[in-house]
Amino acid sequence: MDRKNPLAESIDTDAKAVLFAHSVAATPTDPKKDAIFKCIVAAFDNAGLTHITSLADKIVWQIIPDPIIKQLGLSIRKCVTQSVGDPGDLVGTFKILKAHNRVMTVGDLVDGIAELL
Repeated sequence: MDRKNPLAESIDTDAKAVLFAHSVAATPTDPKKDAIFKCIVAAFDNAGLTHITSLADKIVWQIIPDPIIKQLGLSIRKCVTQSVGDPGDLVGTFKILKAHNRVMTVGDLVDGIAELL
């Protein structure tokens, strides 16, 4: 092992090397995305929908009733605006996603809202 390299010293086992290889450097958008994720989870919980546990969870817009689509859009916008900035109208977009029978992961929704900020 190269003892002149501090990184090499800190990664001295196979397990550490594997975990390090599967990680990525933090970015400035990570705190925003964390806040957006929390807002989405809270909105789905408040609407009585299935609890979101991961970014990989799927949203099937078609099966969500119209009044709940509106509630989600308003709730997520309000929460995101209070925590990281105003993403603009989400109700109309959610209605379009439903009308076109779209499915997306929660992670895709987080990324999309983050791009709106």
